Amino acid sequence: NRLRRWRGRILWVVAALVLVIGSVLRFWVDLLWFDEVGHRDVLVTRLQWGLAIGIAFGLFTFAVLYGNFVVARRVARNDLYVPFLALGADPEAPQQPVVPHFVLKPILLGVAAIGAVLGGVVMSSRWEVVLRFVGRSDFGVTDPHFHKDASFYVFTMPLLELITRSLQVLVVLTGLAVIAAYVAVGVIRYTPVPRVARAAIVHLSWLVAAFLLISAVQFRLSIWGLATSTTGVVAGAGWTAVHARIPGLWLMLLASLVLAVLVVMYARRERWRVVGGAVAGWVAASIVLTGVVPSIVQKVVVEPNEQARESKVIAGNIANTRAALGLDAVKTTPFQDEADLDSSALLRDNRGTTDNIRLWSPFVLGSVLNQKQSILRYYKFNQPDVDRYTIGGDYRQVMVSVRELDPDATRLSPGWTNERLAYTHGYGFVATLPNAVTSQGEPEYLVRGLPPRATKDGASFELERPEIYYGEETRDFVIAGTKQREISGTDDDEKSGSSYAGDGGISISSPMRRIAFAATFRDPRILFSDQFTSKSRFMFRREVNDRVTSLAPFLTTDSDPYAVVIDGRIKWIVDAYTTSDRFPYANSDERSDSAASSAATTAEETDLVHANYVRNSVKAVIDAYDGEVTLYAMDEDDPILGAWQHIFPHLFTPLDKMPKQLRAHLRYPEDLFDLQSSLWRRYHMTDVSDFYQRKDEWAIPTLDNAAMEAYYVLAKVPGEDEAELLMIRPFTPRGKNKNMVAYMVAHSDGDRYGDLGTLQLSTEDSTLGPSQVQALIKQDSDISAQVREWTTANNQVVWGNLLVLPIEKSLLYVQPVYLQNKEAEIPEFQKVALVLGDTVAWGDDYPAAVEALLAERGEAVNADVDEGTSGSDDVPTPSTGDLAGLSRDQAIELLEQVDAAYRAADSCQRKGDTVCFAEQVERVQQLLDDARAKR
Repeated sequence: NRLRRWRGRILWVVAALVLVIGSVLRFWVDLLWFDEVGHRDVLVTRLQWGLAIGIAFGLFTFAVLYGNFVVARRVARNDLYVPFLALGADPEAPQQPVVPHFVLKPILLGVAAIGAVLGGVVMSSRWEVVLRFVGRSDFGVTDPHFHKDASFYVFTMPLLELITRSLQVLVVLTGLAVIAAYVAVGVIRYTPVPRVARAAIVHLSWLVAAFLLISAVQFRLSIWGLATSTTGVVAGAGWTAVHARIPGLWLMLLASLVLAVLVVMYARRERWRVVGGAVAGWVAASIVLTGVVPSIVQKVVVEPNEQARESKVIAGNIANTRAALGLDAVKTTPFQDEADLDSSALLRDNRGTTDNIRLWSPFVLGSVLNQKQSILRYYKFNQPDVDRYTIGGDYRQVMVSVRELDPDATRLSPGWTNERLAYTHGYGFVATLPNAVTSQGEPEYLVRGLPPRATKDGASFELERPEIYYGEETRDFVIAGTKQREISGTDDDEKSGSSYAGDGGISISSPMRRIAFAATFRDPRILFSDQFTSKSRFMFRREVNDRVTSLAPFLTTDSDPYAVVIDGRIKWIVDAYTTSDRFPYANSDERSDSAASSAATTAEETDLVHANYVRNSVKAVIDAYDGEVTLYAMDEDDPILGAWQHIFPHLFTPLDKMPKQLRAHLRYPEDLFDLQSSLWRRYHMTDVSDFYQRKDEWAIPTLDNAAMEAYYVLAKVPGEDEAELLMIRPFTPRGKNKNMVAYMVAHSDGDRYGDLGTLQLSTEDSTLGPSQVQALIKQDSDISAQVREWTTANNQVVWGNLLVLPIEKSLLYVQPVYLQNKEAEIPEFQKVALVLGDTVAWGDDYPAAVEALLAERGEAVNADVDEGTSGSDDVPTPSTGDLAGLSRDQAIELLEQVDAAYRAADSCQRKGDTVCFAEQVERVQQLLDDARAKR
C-alpha cells in the first residue's frame, strides 16, 4: 500500500513537472521568436502587464474566497448544535461530520489558492482590454443621446464590463463554495430535518446582496450600452430604448439596491416569504421592464410611426457610421456617360488608361502560371497581384505572382528530412504585362523562368535573394542552413546545393534550444537529427499574416497580402487594421442592409464584417528571405493605434521612414474597400427620410449569380491629368440589377493615397449596368456564334472579369475571353470584347477590338493613330546578303537579335503603341547596318 501510495504521488509530481517545464520551454521559444523579429520588448511588456493583472485579480480572488471560508469555519465552530449528516440507520444517533474541522482548513485554503490561480490566468489573458484603456484618447465623435465621446464605449466600457462580469462570477462561485463547505461540516443539513444555522443565513444573504449590488452596476452599464445596441432600426439608442428600456433599466437598478437591503434585513430574521417574494418580484420585474414593456412600446407606439419616432437615432447613425468607417470623406462627383469616344480617345489621348487595359484576369493568369511557370512539381502560384512599376520610363500596370513552395508537394517525397530540411522555400516570381498577349495566346512576361530572368528591356527586376522562406503558403516550420541540400530547382542548386545565408529564423546550435524546439513542436527528431550545423536556423510562423498577428495580436490583417520587388528583395505588404465593434451609433456591414441585399459582398467573408470602426492604420512589411517585420504607422490620428503606440512605443515605425521605392507600391486595401463600398450602398444618403425609405439605395451588381468583385486598374479618373492605380466598384439600383447608377473609386498613388470618391451617374439618361453589358456581349450574333463553335466536348470558353473603365466623359466596358482545354487546363487568350454605349465588338487584341467597335459605330480609325501600325511587314528583315561575310556565330547572334526586335515590334503593334513600334523598326535597321559594316 505504501509503495502504491508513493508511486501515485511520484506520478503526480512528474506530471506537474512536465507541465511546468513544457510551459517554460514554450515561453522561451516565444521569447526567442520575438528576439528574432527585434521586438522582445513587446513580449516583455505583454508579460509584465499580464502578470500584474493576473496577480492583482488572483490575490483579490484569494482574499474573497478565503475570507468567506474563514467566516464559514467560524460559523461552523460557533454553532451550538452542529447537525451531522446521517450515516447510520438511526437519525438521532451520534454522527460524524462529512469533513472534520481540522481537515476543512487546508481544503478551503487549497480551493481558494486554485480559484485564485485560475482567476488570475483568465484575467491575465485579457491584457488587451486593460492596455487599450490605459492608452486611451478621444475620437472627437460623440453619441447623440448620452453625449459621451466614442472613446468611452471603445476603451472604458469593455473594461467596466469585464470587471463587473468577473466580480459577478466570483460572487456566484464563492456562494456555491461556501454552501458546499456548510454542507460538509453540517451547518446546512437535510436530515433528520432541514436546518440552516442562522449565522450561515446571514453570511449567504450578504453574498446575495453583493451579487445584487454588482447587478445594479451592470444595469447602469446596460443603459450606456444602448448606444451600441443593434436591436432597433439602426444601431444606437432608438425611441423605444430611450423611452422604455432606459426607464426600465433605471427601475431595475433601484430595485437591485432595495432588494439587497431587504435580503440582508429579512434573511437574518428568517422571513423567507418576504425574501422569496422580493427575489421573485425582482426576476419578474426584470422580464417585464427590460423585455415585455419595450416590445409592446415598439409594436404599439413606434412601428406605426417609425420614421418620425426614429429620426433622431437615424440621423445620429448616419453621421457616426460615416465617421467610423471613413465614409464622411467620400467626395461625390456628377458624371454624365456620353458613350462617345473616337479612335484618338481610345488609342492615343488616354494611353495611361488604354495601354494598361487588363486582358488577363487574375484568376485566369493564375491558372496559366501554375501550368506554365511553376516548372517543378513542388512549386505553385497564388492568384497574381495587381501592382505598378516603371518599365522603360513608362508607368505600367504589372501583375506579380510569387513562386512559393506548395504545402502539399512533400507528399510526393515524404519523409522528415524532405519536409523539414530539403523543401524549405519557394523561389523567385513571375511578372507580366496584363494588357499584352503573345501570338500563341499567352501572357507577355517581364520576368519568367527558374531562376527568374527579365525578358524585356527596361524591366529592372534584379534579385539578390530570390528564395521565399516567408510567404502566403509557408505554414510549417523548417530548418535551413543544415548539411542537407535545400531544393531550389536551379542549375546551380543541382550542382552544389543551396544553403541559407540570412538572418531569419533562430539559431539551433545549442542542445538546450533543440530540446526547447522539440518539446514545443512535439517533434523528437529535432533532438536526434545529426544534420544541424552552427549556421542552422529554425524557422516558424512563416505565413506572413500569422507573423504579423503573432507580433501584434490586436491587429486584424487583410486577406490578400501582396509581394513587391524592390532593391533586389521580395517584400510582402500586409494591410493591417485597427478595429472595434463598440463605436456608438455606428452600423457594421452585417447590419447595413437588414432587408437582404440583391448581392452578397466579399466583406462578409472577412474578419471586418462585425466591426463598426475600421482604420487601415498599419502597413506591415515582411522580407521574404529574412522574415524581418516592420510595422509602419499609417494613421497617426487613429486613437486605437495611438493607444498601442502608447503601450508599445518601439513597435511602430513612422510612415516618413518608409523607403520611397516601397511607398510607391502601397495599394488601397481590398477588404476595407469591400466593407466601405458595401455600406456606401445605403450610407451615401444623408437625408433621414430618404435613408429610412431606402429611396436611393444601391446594390452591388451580380454576374453569373455572384457579386461583382472590386478591381484594381491603372487608369485616369475623369478630370485628372495622370493615370494612377485605382480600385473601382460599380453600383446598380437596389432591386434592379440593371442600369448603373454610380461607381466608387479609391486612390492609391502619391498624395491622393486613401482618397475615396463616387462618380454618380445622371438619372436623366440610363447607363447600362454590368449584367446588361455582359448579356449584350453574350447575345451578340458574331460573338455567340464563335462561342458555340469553340465550345466542344474538350474545350470550354472562359469569360474573364468584366471591367468598367472611365475614359474622358464615357464608360468603356472590357471583357476578355479565353479558350481552355478541359484536360490541359491552360486558358489561352482569344478575344477581348468592348462595349461603348450599346455597341458591342471584339477583336484579337485591344487595337483590333477598337477598330471593330468604331466600325460598328460607323466611324474609322484616325490616320494619325493608325500610321505605322499597319503590320509587321514594315519591319525590315535580313537577307542572305546581309549575312554574307559573317561568321556562323555572328550570323546566329544577328538573327536572334533581329528576331527579338521583331517580336517586340509585333507586340507594340498589337497594343497600338506607335512610338514603341517605330523604335523597334529603327533597332532592326541599325542591327542590319552594323552587320553590313562588319563585312
